[in-house]
Amino acid sequence: RRLQNLDQLLAAGAEQLGTSYAFVSHIADGTQEIVRSVGDEHPELQPGSRAPLSEAYCQYTLAADGTLDVTDAED
Repeated sequence: RRLQNLDQLLAAGAEQLGTSYAFVSHIADGTQEIVRSVGDEHPELQPGSRAPLSEAYCQYTLAADGTLDVTDAED
């Protein structure tokens, strides 16, 4: 039931922000791991996917001095 609620919350957030997917990640030891995701199938945003934090969007969010808007994630 909790995962279903989380999925609904992620889907609502994605809809509100106008994105095609949303995810929850865990960051430890310089690595980001996707814990849960909803929306379009994105190969790098599936549960269990890992990436160095240096390659994750989180680094930009943490460094930003305000709202961060990613308009072309692939670029």
